Amino acid sequence: MIWPSVLNGVAISFIFVPLTTATMGHLRQEQMGNATGIFNLMRNLGGSFGIALVSTLLVRRAQVHQAFMVGHLTPYDPVFVERLAAAKAALIRESGPGLAETQALAGIYNQLLDQARLWAFVENFRLFGIFCVACLPLVFLFKKVKPGKRPATMAH
Repeated sequence: MIWPSVLNGVAISFIFVPLTTATMGHLRQEQMGNATGIFNLMRNLGGSFGIALVSTLLVRRAQVHQAFMVGHLTPYDPVFVERLAAAKAALIRESGPGLAETQALAGIYNQLLDQARLWAFVENFRLFGIFCVACLPLVFLFKKVKPGKRPATMAH
């Protein structure tokens, strides 16, 4: 958990610093205040819309996978029957026969929900990976910012 977080922190610095430089590098000093405000507004809006999009995709895809997988939880599926019997046998000593079956079904269903969410995360990760690779050619559309070549500002 630590190394992906460290990698994420390093990667963010390699994204935002060049992006800010490419965005603000061609502006005059008097344009900088307004441009910075608009840049931060767009970055915050993009982040908010991105989080909303990711959350929506996660929930919807988890529901799709849940609906697909729950079709296998039937008394006609031998794997389900075997798992249910094993879980019920493990719980029957503590809960009694009536409650053990309910708890076993709840445990299996919770595992199904976990698996559905995992597949939704995998799909989201794959989708955004494809999106990032598709956006890579856009890097070549950026204008190069030459150091020290700022437009002249008026002296007071």
